[in-house]
This record gives sequence, C-alpha cells and structure tokens, in this order.
Amino acid sequence: MAEKEETQTVALIGMDGSEHSEYALKWYKKNVHRPGNKVYIVYAPNIPQSIIQVSSSVMSGNATHILRVIQEEEQRISLEVCEIIRINGDPGHTIVKVAEEKHADVIVVGTRGMGKIRRTFLGSVSDYVIHHSHVPVLVCRHKDLH
Repeated sequence: MAEKEETQTVALIGMDGSEHSEYALKWYKKNVHRPGNKVYIVYAPNIPQSIIQVSSSVMSGNATHILRVIQEEEQRISLEVCEIIRINGDPGHTIVKVAEEKHADVIVVGTRGMGKIRRTFLGSVSDYVIHHSHVPVLVCRHKDLH
C-alpha cells in the first residue's frame, strides 16, 4: 500500500440527516479541511429497525437531502468527497467500523446535546464513537441547536 502524503488526512464524517450532522460537516470544512484531504461520509440514520422496514421511502428522501447538502458544500469550498457510504444499522458501531476500514485519521460527528439522564437511557452515537474509536474524534456541537 502506498504511503500517505504527510499533509493528507483521511477524515470520516458521520451524518444522520439532522441539522447537527450538517453542522459538523460544515464546521469540518471551515476549520479543519485542507486541500488533498480524503473525506468519506458515512450516512447511518439512527432509526429503529422496525421503522426502517416501514419507512424506506422516508429514508430514501432523507438520503437525497444529505446528498444535496454534501454536493452544495463540495461546490462551495471545493470539498472533494471520496465516497458516501450509506449503511443501515447501529450508527456508532458503523461509523467506527468504516473508520477502521478506510484507515481514517479523524472522525467528525455532530451531537444533539442530550442531558446525562436521557443519554443514559437512549444512548448517544457520539459517546459510542468517542469510547470505541482508535482515532481522534471531533464532536461538533452547535451553540444554537441544542
């Protein structure tokens, strides 16, 4: 396998269709991205399996929205996305697994800013990624979206 250039970073951005994940993508582009970086988007909606079976058309529409947001950002600041990976299943586990497969240097995710009690009962994708990733994780929290 060819070695990466010193300035090239492989970034994996987790998206679920929420404003929080869109903010994370935009924050990454504005503050972290450098020309030559490789960017992978993992679209892993946090939707229970029973709902997935019933509402595949809703998910398809959400995926279309995500694709439009990514394309707008690509054009606006010349962000070149290597691949958009759409996977159903546990978002946290999926993001960590794909980051390992793509040899990511950093994972970027948004957060809804749930309180401690709610996070304990519902779980948190960003918490899972932080505790299971073997690479740095950048959690972007928008000051106005919590």
